[in-house]
Formats: sequence, structure tokens, C-alpha cells
Amino acid sequence: MENEAVPQAGNQSRGLITDRSGTTAQANVSQQLAAANVNRAYLIIQNLSSAVLWVNFEQPATAGRPSLKVPPDGALSFEGGWVPTGQVNVLGGAAAQDFTAKEA
Repeated sequence: MENEAVPQAGNQSRGLITDRSGTTAQANVSQQLAAANVNRAYLIIQNLSSAVLWVNFEQPATAGRPSLKVPPDGALSFEGGWVPTGQVNVLGGAAAQDFTAKEA
């Protein structure tokens, strides 16, 4: 994982950003994107594939409720006021589904 010094959105502080980018290992199987992190102040997940990516926190991602749906070329971000600090899980409908993810 690569760390880059960048300003955090929403405030004047600076910090390191950790790259959590990757691909889904298997179709329709939830996998951990990031472990729980009580110090997480920023999270962005961008779906780079042509299929839907599902994201859930603290429990496995599913293709539907209660997971969040990230459409192809879409993104989900948390910054500033409230950021989930629990484990982050993703699920894709295909193996090798590409995504970019960063946390700080």
C-alpha cells in the first residue's frame, strides 16, 4: 500500500493517504477492502469497472440491501463531518472487477 502526503478534504490539516485500490477476487463474494480504523478521517471508493460494486461496513457486502450500490464509473466518499470507522467490505458481480479506494 502506498502512502502519499495530501491535504485532507474539509479542513486545513494534512496527513497521509493510504491506497486500498484493487480488484475483486471472486464474483459475488464479499471481501475486506479495509480493516476497522478508529482514526479514519476520509474514505473514497471509485468503481472503475462496467459492473455495479456493492459496499458495506462492519458486515459482509451483499448485492442489495443493506449494502450501498456504486454504479459503473461512480464513487462513494466520506469526509469531514462523519466517516465510518468500521471494517469496509466490497462485492462485485465479476472476478477482477477494478476499483480505486483511498483512506486517511
